[in-house]
Amino acid sequence: MSTTKIGRFNIPDHAVEKPIGINDDGTYIYPKNITDGFVAPVTTMSLKLKEHKIKMAMVRIDMEPDFELGVFGYLGRFTKSQVMKHIGDETPLGQIFTNLEIDYSQYFTNQLSGTENEKITAPPPPLTSNFIPIAPELIPSLRSKVVFCENTLDPITYTGAYYRIANVHPVFKSQGYEVISLEGVYDSINYFNLYASDPNVVFISGIGHGDDTTYSGYLNSTILQVGLINPATVNGKILHFLSCDTGSLNGSANGPFGPLPIPGHGLGPSTVKNGCKAYAGYAEEYLINFNDNQAEIFWGCDSTFDISMAMGKTTEQAVADTLNAYSDAVDLFPNTITASTLLYDRSIFNSPLTGPEWGSKTAKIRL
Repeated sequence: MSTTKIGRFNIPDHAVEKPIGINDDGTYIYPKNITDGFVAPVTTMSLKLKEHKIKMAMVRIDMEPDFELGVFGYLGRFTKSQVMKHIGDETPLGQIFTNLEIDYSQYFTNQLSGTENEKITAPPPPLTSNFIPIAPELIPSLRSKVVFCENTLDPITYTGAYYRIANVHPVFKSQGYEVISLEGVYDSINYFNLYASDPNVVFISGIGHGDDTTYSGYLNSTILQVGLINPATVNGKILHFLSCDTGSLNGSANGPFGPLPIPGHGLGPSTVKNGCKAYAGYAEEYLINFNDNQAEIFWGCDSTFDISMAMGKTTEQAVADTLNAYSDAVDLFPNTITASTLLYDRSIFNSPLTGPEWGSKTAKIRL
């Protein structure tokens, strides 16, 4: 891929002329304008106008080569033309597409103008005194276990599931954990309850679908649901799911005129109320670009949390590693749909760093 260097970024040639700002009169601001010292007049105010947002998002998307975005919550893949139609029709999904383009444009403008986003740092874990670890191979019955709920049979999640099986599970095994992987038809509530209720399970993770109150497995069957959580499956454990909405603070219930919000009853906070030590997940629909093998970039960013936990880090450190992984990936694809989507996914990642509703920042998994 040929690129053009603007500032510290090597921008793919197709994205060099993609606008990153818009003036009140509807004219655009481009990356080179920022590095040349151009000061955009009231750009931020202009981008608050819905018609300007839609116009610029449409132009930015139209300048991309053909792509296919996976949207977990909508259980589908969307081509470039379908994305543009959703933006033009101002559907709920179209609003997500519009906002991720506008949010990235402002983020990239700040980067070009020298307003760098600092790396997130986390303090070292607290010291533990008078603790002598017992080698797990000496006492097999006390060996710590991890449970993975990997949806390998879904058209959106299967590549991520196999990425995790190949790149995440082995890390836990190498660190001495017993890995229990629920895949295919075994990614279901009966098997989950059977294995997750083991008190030696210290970590639960997976990729699948869901909503603000539910994490789903095989054929979108319920695995965890607010109001039906078996405390034994989450108590004393740390959870992380790559799934839409399961990291939402608030839950919802069906009312006579549509969904009714239930403050503080999202799936993540509900697991914490049932004894979960910490929960990390995504507050809205997770998006991914499947073109040019870029899906692995997304899977890798999210998997950073699991791998950091396997290496003995606190949730705070693991979250910092994950957010920094997303930021580094964003910078690899400047001013492209991939960068916009990665930044969006980063922005919806909730964890104990977001608030105490998601558990403890200093929690670790024990070996």
